Amino acid sequence: MTNPNVELVRKIFEEMLAGNFQLYLESVTDDLCYTTIGSTAVSGTVRGRDENFAHYAKVLEALEGPIKLTPDNVFGEGDFVALQGHGQARTKTGLDYNNTYCLVFRFRDGKIAEVTEYLDTELARAAFG
Repeated sequence: MTNPNVELVRKIFEEMLAGNFQLYLESVTDDLCYTTIGSTAVSGTVRGRDENFAHYAKVLEALEGPIKLTPDNVFGEGDFVALQGHGQARTKTGLDYNNTYCLVFRFRDGKIAEVTEYLDTELARAAFG
């Protein structure tokens, strides 16, 4: 039996790779809790949908464009979905920011309520301080 949460995550990232972020915006709760592991300038926990988008906008200020995150594996059970993937971006200073990610999503009532992002923190530190 197919997990609808797994299918939604796949569809969200398919859309984002095509430059469409609308499905993601519609698929998160107002009280979204997003944690990026580590102790870099972009690490920590951000609570609230609008606060998360403002935080990501600050990350984008350092990049030439959005991170193109390509899923390698998406799997899950129940309300939890994990995505392993690789991203491509470039900083405005010319540094390639091609990170590797594992994102763990927790769903509530069919929407993403929590995300924990695991990544190469040394690369993030080099790119964002």
